[in-house]
Amino acid sequence: MKIYWLFLTILFFTNVVHADFSGSVTIEGKIFFDKGDNKKSKQLYGAIIFEPEYYKSFSEEKYSFTFRPYAILDAYDNERSHFDIREFNGIVVGSWWELKLGISREYWSVTEFSHLVNIVNQIDFSANIDEDQKLGQPMSHFSLISPVGTFDLFVLFGFRERTYPGDKGRFLFQKAVDTDSSIYESSQEDRHIDFAMRYSHSISIFDFALSAFHGTNREPSFSLSDDGNFMVPYYSQMSQAGLETQASSGDTLYKLEAIYRDSDSDEYFSFNIGIEHTFGSLWSSTFDLGLLLEYLYDEREDEATTPFANDLFFGMRLTANDTNDTQLLAGLGQDLDHQSQVISVEVSRRLTNNLKISIDARWFISHKQDFLSVWESEDFIKINLSYYF
Repeated sequence: MKIYWLFLTILFFTNVVHADFSGSVTIEGKIFFDKGDNKKSKQLYGAIIFEPEYYKSFSEEKYSFTFRPYAILDAYDNERSHFDIREFNGIVVGSWWELKLGISREYWSVTEFSHLVNIVNQIDFSANIDEDQKLGQPMSHFSLISPVGTFDLFVLFGFRERTYPGDKGRFLFQKAVDTDSSIYESSQEDRHIDFAMRYSHSISIFDFALSAFHGTNREPSFSLSDDGNFMVPYYSQMSQAGLETQASSGDTLYKLEAIYRDSDSDEYFSFNIGIEHTFGSLWSSTFDLGLLLEYLYDEREDEATTPFANDLFFGMRLTANDTNDTQLLAGLGQDLDHQSQVISVEVSRRLTNNLKISIDARWFISHKQDFLSVWESEDFIKINLSYYF
């Protein structure tokens, strides 16, 4: 580990040829339409989010350094307020290889509504329930680039627990999660070293990737605390094999993600298959309209630990292609077993060169036997005003 940090220190203090400082400050307001079942929760929440980025490169970009911290201060839910280092890494680039050391985020996925394969980083659930926000992961990442594809090898140093709202927050899983009492299958607990590898390539109209992971499960199971007031997370050891593939034919994309996962409590197969077609220059305007259809299956069905086990997703992406970067994404998730639904709308637009507004809304229409029944009172609208520098 001493060599690991020495490498990063050298990169930081080496003579700089190119340096950039950027980032954003966001004021977040969230309104819930119902009071909810939690007596401590409110209907109006506010937060400030700070996410700067410092980047340096030198020696004709053969070496680079990135530092990207993240901080959120919630006005009411103290558990949601936290600091994280999303990225703190150095990169060395060779003619046919690349080495990255430090804290990083890695994204694997081709589908829109669910990212089954995306396993390397832990979810920052307290930041956003859509599971797109990820915590930084200490790692070494070696890439071998060849004419027959790219081979990536990851060594993941330690484990990051999933974040959750506190007992004053919303989107509780029946009760608040006590992250201080987490239980691990591994005797090394959060010090366990995980491993992952990935092979990716493009042939004709196909982009595809095969991946494997072995280590601590990013998705915990839960049990009640001894006093019955909290949910206690349990993190098992697990192995996962994954497939991503995407084919492009004109304005149409065909997508597939599939995983096989094996742990002490679960052994199952899941896939997400979809199609996306884009109508460019809609009615001779500058607007592009994308229509999405995806189907997600999890063979655990009602025993699945996620809301989606046999679901159809319909989506629409409208892009104005204007100077203000106006975009709209609307989606409907339909549970085919219990007839539950999730409706989402996301709108964003730049107000000035540095100021952007985004509006997100979610509605949960659930059946009592469905996973989403715990969120049936969590309909909300969120408004973010972000300043970029």
